[in-house]
Amino acid sequence: MIAIIYSNGQIDFSELRFDCRENKWMPLAALKYKDGRVSIPCFEQSDIAKQFARRNLPKQWVRGGVELGDDEQDFIRNKGWSIEVFNFPKLFKTHPNIVLGFEVLDFTDKPAMLYT
Repeated sequence: MIAIIYSNGQIDFSELRFDCRENKWMPLAALKYKDGRVSIPCFEQSDIAKQFARRNLPKQWVRGGVELGDDEQDFIRNKGWSIEVFNFPKLFKTHPNIVLGFEVLDFTDKPAMLYT
């Protein structure tokens, strides 16, 4: 399963690629609902994940994908967040009840970044 990682200017590409990866954490895109729920959008296909990032995140932001293993999926659920799997690049940046933000995810191993 693939999740979106990104930086809104706080972290540059080299920090994301090396520092975050070496320290086994990544900023994951998260859908934050007005009722307080947090959901991590995930994808089974990297091309759909990439299209989702293009549609929802500004061009100048560093963005990419990361593979989530069973441990990471368990971590997400244990935090009380849900995982939503999308088979199309749904547009959220203009949704009135959802804010696209990020949450930090700790990995058990160095995460595999898929694209940037």
